[in-house]
Order: sequence, then structure tokens, then C-alpha cells
Amino acid sequence: MKPWLQRCWRGTRFCGQCALTLACWTLWLALAVLLAVQVGIATSHELAVPGFLLQDLEHRLAAARIQVHFGRTTFDPSGRLLIENLRLSLPEFDEPVVTGRAVLVDLDPWALLAGRFSPRRLHATGVDLYVPAMLAASGKHEAAVSQLDFTLRPDDGQIAVDHLTAHVAGVALDARGAFRLPPRTGRVAPLPLADYLAQHYPAICRQLTRGAAELAAFEQPQVQIRLEPAETPGAIAFVTVDAARLNLTAPQAVKAAKIRVTARIPLSGGAAASVPLTVPADRVDLPGEATLRGVQGEMRGTLALSPFSFQPRAATLQAREIAARGFVLQTPAARLRAGPLNLWSVELVADYAGSLVGVSGEVDPAAQAAKLRFDGALDPSLLDPIGRLIGRDVRRFVDFGAPVKLAADIVIDAGWKFRRLAGQVAAQQIMAHRVPIDSAHGEIEFDGRHFIARHAVARLGENIARGSFEQDLVTRGFRFLLDGRLRPLEIEGWFHDWWPRFFANFSFPLAPPDASVDVSGRWFDVPSVSVFVYAHTSHPVVRGATFDFARALLFIRPNFIDGLELFGTRGAGDIRGTFTRREDLDAHDWLSLDFDLTSSLDLDAGRRLLGPTLSDRLDPFAFQNAPRLKVSGHLDGPAALHGEHQTLRIVGESDGRFSLFDFPAQNVAFDAQVRDNEIAVDRVSAQFADGTLTGKARIWGEGDNRRLGFDASLRNATLDTAVATVQAYADRLEKSPAPRAASPLPSKNRVNLDLALSAEGRYDDLYSFHGSGNALLEGPGLGEVRLLGLLSDLINFTALRFTSARTDFKLEGRKLVFPSVNITGANSAIQAHGDYTLDRHRLDFNARVYPFQESKSIFQNVMGAVLSPLSAVLEVKLTGPLDAPEWSFVVGPTNFLRALSQPAPSPGPREPPSYIKR
Repeated sequence: MKPWLQRCWRGTRFCGQCALTLACWTLWLALAVLLAVQVGIATSHELAVPGFLLQDLEHRLAAARIQVHFGRTTFDPSGRLLIENLRLSLPEFDEPVVTGRAVLVDLDPWALLAGRFSPRRLHATGVDLYVPAMLAASGKHEAAVSQLDFTLRPDDGQIAVDHLTAHVAGVALDARGAFRLPPRTGRVAPLPLADYLAQHYPAICRQLTRGAAELAAFEQPQVQIRLEPAETPGAIAFVTVDAARLNLTAPQAVKAAKIRVTARIPLSGGAAASVPLTVPADRVDLPGEATLRGVQGEMRGTLALSPFSFQPRAATLQAREIAARGFVLQTPAARLRAGPLNLWSVELVADYAGSLVGVSGEVDPAAQAAKLRFDGALDPSLLDPIGRLIGRDVRRFVDFGAPVKLAADIVIDAGWKFRRLAGQVAAQQIMAHRVPIDSAHGEIEFDGRHFIARHAVARLGENIARGSFEQDLVTRGFRFLLDGRLRPLEIEGWFHDWWPRFFANFSFPLAPPDASVDVSGRWFDVPSVSVFVYAHTSHPVVRGATFDFARALLFIRPNFIDGLELFGTRGAGDIRGTFTRREDLDAHDWLSLDFDLTSSLDLDAGRRLLGPTLSDRLDPFAFQNAPRLKVSGHLDGPAALHGEHQTLRIVGESDGRFSLFDFPAQNVAFDAQVRDNEIAVDRVSAQFADGTLTGKARIWGEGDNRRLGFDASLRNATLDTAVATVQAYADRLEKSPAPRAASPLPSKNRVNLDLALSAEGRYDDLYSFHGSGNALLEGPGLGEVRLLGLLSDLINFTALRFTSARTDFKLEGRKLVFPSVNITGANSAIQAHGDYTLDRHRLDFNARVYPFQESKSIFQNVMGAVLSPLSAVLEVKLTGPLDAPEWSFVVGPTNFLRALSQPAPSPGPREPPSYIKR
């Protein structure tokens, strides 16, 4: 090695030894100083706060723009800094924003040795946070948070909250956990808590004010918060709020008992975040008098911290039951989702009395309005709360024996006021105001007052009705519009007893009539009810008369039934017309009946239709064939002011045999008036004994005094037929046990009879009649009449050919009196007078024969003048029965010469019969 290298090496070695020696002495000196300091600290409890420490603390607070005032500060030998009577102020406010009784800062001693302020733990007690007067709702400087006590620890970019207790607006608060700090910027790092407080204090005050108002809704609340650091600066707060009661007024009035609210709230201080809330409660009272019990709810919404707000977005709810205004739903489950314009979509499923029901739709909580859709089966017990809700006993109008299937849209206006329900309904076992209905379905509408059912179909046994129904629950007004098949008595419960009284006269043995019905009125107000009915049916029975077909158009009021159209067929006959019937509801009987009918029915059906009151009016009539009648009239019923009265007009005609009061005729036509017990046949025409019978009749009186008066004329009748008919009629009246012998007036040639008779008597006693009449007999067979044949035997030198007989007569009970009978022929004449006893059928006549009085030849006229005295001798007396009369001369042989010496009385001019005079 070269010398200069050796010298360098030795020099370097010496310098190293010197440096090492200096370092060792320095270390020992430092250790000695440290030992002295440690001994001093160990022997002393309080030290003066180092100046650099105070400066560093002031710089950090100044960096956060916070002014600090200490009442007293002490430094613990273990590195703990105690600050008493702390007051923090912000430049924006005159009053202190934070005051604290004591703040203990646990510092890192190694950082202190390096001259740095590095707290390891911060504990504060008796801290109050104030809301400045300019931010307080009361306008006063007041504490928003009091009795704050907390312990904080910085931990690798986080702040750990070992414990935190306070009272916020009177609410006990307990918090634990940690939150992440924002990254440091700048040369002097502000204290994290102080920096956050300075930057957000106005917002914190507003949130505290708003939170105080929100927390005021809780009774005896307790809040627990668990903080978990977030990935960004801040934390996730798991909040649990327990309270004895909750009373919310906005956005809706809600009350809850024994409530717990749990929430997961991001405290990042950035954008709004989604927050889930879980809300169990024993009882929740909602708007609309709704109550939830055994509630388990979850809500999700958007939370913004600056400014503080929570916007619900979705919620699910389950409960043991929900009750609202008497409605009780078991195990309801609901789901709500927020939509645009503050509308919430709602889905609800629940059990009502064992039937599943569902509700969906939209709800506007702010406006307290909703549009809902209901699907489910409603138990009949639902009618009770509905009745209480609308203030009406619904069961008086309608009741159900089975659940009602309903699908309906429901509209609720602002203030939770029900507006409208519309949908489809199907029901069974319905009691509709005392009328049982097997089933019904249709479309319904209800607005709380008006109930409307459209396209309704109802079944009642074999009855079926389709149509609509309207009901005003306030006025009780209703209206049915129905088409279908219906037996009227099946719905008598809808009407007063006037309905069954009227329709008791009708029965439908084969099938209900097809009908269209319009019924309107007010329940329990009988006079207000009106009914339009159009019905037609086959084989109905009306008052016991069976028809092949019938139809009717009726307008019905409880006191008024107007038959606008009636039509029925029975065999070859029919009936049509109108009627009006009036009822006295108080007397429960009918007042009057007006009718106008045209009929070709048989008389038996007519009797049944008129009923017992009028059927006896038809007793005098009998027809072989159904008559063609026009019957109109007015009847006063039992409830009429002046009692029962009848006024009728019957105009009729009939082909074939006919009898009036058992007097036979044919092909009759008549016009009759009935006034109570009086019957007036103003016009009658018929065929009798091959002739034409015309006249009029009247019946009046009662009982044994019932009388018959008539005017009758007969033209062109056949004599022997007329006599035989009258004889048979007399036999029927006399109830003769054996038929009479053949007519005593046989004739080979036709003898025409013209007869006029006016008489009056008891209509059931032939021999009580008195009256007068005249008769004319004409025909070549007149001389063949047995009586005239006996007279012909008086003179055998000439034939008495009689062709005409005229007479006036009087009917005097049992006797026919003939004052004058003039019989003429081609060459002879007879003048007679006498009487005939009707009951004994005996003659008592005097007749004088003029053999040549009517002769046209000169010889016979001369002979008639010469032989005229002989007429006195030829006066005979006829006596005995009509079928075997006896005769004798009135003038005997002793008077013969006297008769010859006296001129014969002139027959004088013949007076025409009274019917010719008329």
C-alpha cells in the first residue's frame, strides 16, 4: 500500500471513532433529559399546556372558521388535554353555537414530542348545540340538542363513536359506530368534527328544527343509531325509533300505538339516497276512521340530508286486521308504490268474513282521494256497516243469504268522501223488500244516494226478469224497468194489499206470462207507486174463465188501475176493451169500476169475468151461440160514498136460439141498460115463429116485487108456431109435469100473425101481467082453424072462407079479454067478443056469423041483405077448452021470429089495430 493511502485510512478511522463517541454521549444526554422529564411528569398531576399545542388547536379551529373560548384548560401528564366551559362560535352568528361543560382530548404523546397535535380520543360531556335566533322557529336562541355526551376516536381515516347520548327536542338519543372522514386538503388540517360543524351548521340547525317538529309527533320516543362507515365519506346509519304513540298530522292524520321504526339511512352528505323503513306497531289509526292492528310494514323512500327531506316511494303492509267505519278485514296485505303527481298505486288483499277480497287502484294522500278497483265476494254481514255509513237500514230494502260476488270501480273524492261505485254483481238468495229472489246479476252504480242496476237478470223460480232498477236512498224513490216472465203475485211484497187483491183474479197454470213492467214510486209511500204492465200469455185463467190467449196493457196506481188495452181469445170468441178501477186504500176495498168491452165470448165466460156482482144481471139472457156484445158501464163498489151501484149498457147480437127471461127467440139483437136492479132493454129484435119480433122491456124492483114491463110487436109470424111456442113457455112457467097436446089451431096452409102487446107484471109470474094489444091473422088457411071450422058447420049451403082476423085485446092477469074480434073472408064475416082463461085454457066467446057480408057478387049481396036477420039467429056461444070447444046458439027457436023482424046490426067501419094506428 502506498503511504498516502495509509495516511488517508488512518485519518478516516479517527474521524469515525470521534463521531461514534459524540453520538453515544448525545444519546445518554437525551435519555437523562427524558428520564428527568418522566420523573417530573410522574411526580406532577397537572402541567401547563404547551404553547405549541394551544397554537396548533387554535390553528385547526381557525381553519374551520370556528372561534373557541376556553374557561380553563389543563394538561394531564398522561397526555390528556381537559378543556372546561368550552364555547364555540361562528362568524355568522353572534351567540355561541356550541357550549360544553368539559371536553377531554387524549393526545398522542409521541406526536407531542414532535410538536404535533394528534388526538387519539375525544370525550365531551354537558354539550349543548344551539339554534341561533335567526334560524329558530321561535325567534329565540335556544338549545336544539342538550345533554350531549360522546366519545370519539380517530381510526385510520374514520371516526369511531364509542358512545353518544343526547336529548334532541326532548327525545333520548343513543348512537354508536363509526363514520369515514373526507381526505385531508391543505397544510393545516382542521378538526374533522369542527370542520363538519362549521360547514353544515345552518343546515344542521334547520334539520334539527324540522326534526324537532317531526319528533314532536312521538310520545316517549327513544332513538338508537348504529353507524357503519360508508365507502364514501360519511356513514350508514341504522336507526331504530321506539315510541309509546305516534301522532302524525301530515301528509295524513295517522296515529300509532307501541310503534317501532327502523331505517337504514346513508349519511354521506351527497345526493339523495334510497332508504328502507320497517314499521311494526300494535295499532295504527288511519284517515277515514280506519284502524290497523298487529301491523308489520316496510317503506322505501328517498332521503335527502341537505335540505333534509324524505320522499316515500314504495311500501308493503301486513296486519292482523283492518277496521274502517264498521268494515273489518282480516289478515290484510297491501302493497303501495309512488307514481307521478303524488299518486300511489295500491294493491290490497284481505279476508272478509271468510271470503277473499281484493282492492287495487290509485290513491292521492295529499288530496285524500282515490280510484280503486274491487274484486271479491261480500258477505251479507257487510250490509250492516253500509247501512250505518249511509244512515239507512239497507236490509229493509235488500238482504242476501249468500256472499255477493262483486267487481267494481270505486271513486273517492277529496277528503275521503265516497263519490261513486260502478261494476258487476252476482248474488243468490236475495230478499228484495219481502220478495225472495233466487239469483240476480247485472251492472250496478252507487253514489252514496242513488243505486242503479242495469242489464240486470233476476230469477224467482220459473219467473225471470231482465231490465234495470233505480233507488234513491234519501227520498226512497225507486223504479223498475223489467222484461221477462213473471207471476204478479210473486212480487206482492213490493206493494200494498191492493196488488194481491187485484191479481188474485188471475192465475197462470201453464207458465208465467211474458211481461214488460215499469214500476216507480217511493218505498213505504203507497200512494206514490205507479206501474205500467204489458203482458201476454197462453191459457190464463181470469176469474175462473180459461182463455186460449190474453194480453193486457195496464197502468196501475195503488188507488187506480187503468186497463189501457185488454184482449183475450177463447175458442172462436174474443174480448177486447178497456177498464178503470179505483181503490180506497183506507177502506181496503174498491171504489168504482169503469169499463168498455167488446166480446164474442160465450156467456159462461162473460159471467165469470163480470164476477158475482154483475153476473146475475145476465141471468135473463141465454144464447145458443156466443153473442157479440159491447158492454160498457160504471160500477160503484163497497167503498163508494153512496154504496154499491151499477150502470151498464149492453149492446149485443147473436145467431141461433136466444131467450130473454126464458122467452125463446132466434137471431137476436138488443140494446140494454142496467141501473142497479133496473134493467131496460131499449131495443130488441129477434126472429120468433118465423116472424120478426121487435120491442123493448124493463125490469125493476126487488124480491117478490120485481117487475117486468114490455112493449113488443110481431110481424109475419106463423100462427101455429107462435101458439105452440107460447104454450110451451107457459108450461115451463107453470112447471107442467106433462107436455100439452098438439096445437088446437092446426093449419095446412100458412096463417100469418101480426101481434102487438104492451104489458106489465111480476117477471117471474106469467099470470100477473096486465096490458093490452092487438093482433092480425091473415092467410088462406085461416078457415082451417078448428074454431072457425065449427062455425062453418052452422051454414051448409055456403062455405065460409076466412082470410083475415083482427082483434084488440086486454091482458088481465090470468085472462085475455077480447072486446072485439073481426074475422072476414072472401064471402063471409064473423064478429065476436069474449075472453080466454090462460091458466085453465078455457074459452068464453060470443060470435055472430054473416055468411055473405064480404061477397063481391050482386046475388050474394042481395042474399046477405035478405038473410041479415038470420045473423041474429046465428050468434053462438063458444065455451070449453081451446082444443075441444063447445058451442050453442045464443038465440033459441022462440026468439027466431023476433030476430027476423029486427034489422041486423051493422058491423060498422072496422078500426085498424092499435099497432097500425101507431
